[in-house]
Amino acid sequence: MARRGPICAPLGEPRGVGLLGQVGAAAATGRLRGGSLTVVWCGAARDGDRLREQILARGAVLRAEDDAELLLHLVAASRQSSLSSRVVDALYQMTGAFTTVVIGDDRLIAARDPVGLWGLWLGQRAGGWGLATDPGALLAMGLEVLREIEPGEVVIVGADGLSKARAWPAAQPRPCGLDRLRWARPDGPEVAQARMLAGSRLAEEQPAIVDLVVPLTPDDDAAAEGFAAVLARPCVHGLIAEAGDWYALPAAVGGARVALVASGLTEVEPGIAALRRAGAAQVEVRWSVPSNPAPCPYRAAPSAAPPGPEADPRREEPGALSRAGLAAVLHGRGTVCAGCLDGQWPIVWASEPETVQLPLFGGDERSNALV
Repeated sequence: MARRGPICAPLGEPRGVGLLGQVGAAAATGRLRGGSLTVVWCGAARDGDRLREQILARGAVLRAEDDAELLLHLVAASRQSSLSSRVVDALYQMTGAFTTVVIGDDRLIAARDPVGLWGLWLGQRAGGWGLATDPGALLAMGLEVLREIEPGEVVIVGADGLSKARAWPAAQPRPCGLDRLRWARPDGPEVAQARMLAGSRLAEEQPAIVDLVVPLTPDDDAAAEGFAAVLARPCVHGLIAEAGDWYALPAAVGGARVALVASGLTEVEPGIAALRRAGAAQVEVRWSVPSNPAPCPYRAAPSAAPPGPEADPRREEPGALSRAGLAAVLHGRGTVCAGCLDGQWPIVWASEPETVQLPLFGGDERSNALV
């Protein structure tokens, strides 16, 4: 799966949707009596099937069967008075790991779930605002990175500026443990540092007798540099991928013993074959993240509960960063989610909300039922 990117990049007037990322990303647009509404969604609602059944029982028509469309219908069905309160009311009914941006005619509303599994960042430049799941994406769009949206926070951007509120009770944040090491863009703040630390730790745990170190892709540059620094070997950017074809530089790797550093985001076999064609005497693969992670159920809406450790056993393989190494690299980030490695998922399975969300914002907006 490709690395994450911007889920929304509205600039100037809060209208229109920019690039979509690929963490279960989806978008939906509807016409409401009070105006139009666009929902951009990243992640998964764990109780989406139950909520969809409720919407269908009311006679609504679902086309896309994704969580962006689900949120759009929940906003339309809310009896709160203002658009901001309608969005909060709808989000409060959803359990899961997600970030979302809702774009109305006169405001933009962004929210991050209370666990904060996936990131959401706010950026700004003259004339507008930007939101992305990755700070590097904001930088790539020419925006200044202001801050990360906090878990459970709702941010509203309108004609009168920016305001914020809390939509859910406080919870223990559990950001994704592999996010900075695997999914985030390599040019984001602190991402390169985390990956270099992972490469250094990997070299301590899984050293290799080699002549040089090669990153598989540009995403792996920092980890390869950290790995090479510990081994006191040169880090050579000797692999090139173009239009599906892989090439290695014979002058750089010919006759050399090579350590190929990868994160598991890209298949390594084409890189190994290219190095061997270029004359590498030996190729050893080292993984900068723990091996054998299970599919994350919060990257796209699944049809079943997340697997537990008994149902989905995993083992650490030679050549990969250990789970203890991962914990050492992430030290200081607090408690993180490592459910893909240990089966301990941070969000309970679908259940009815125990309380009713109170309105957070006033207003006399007209009914926003979908038409």
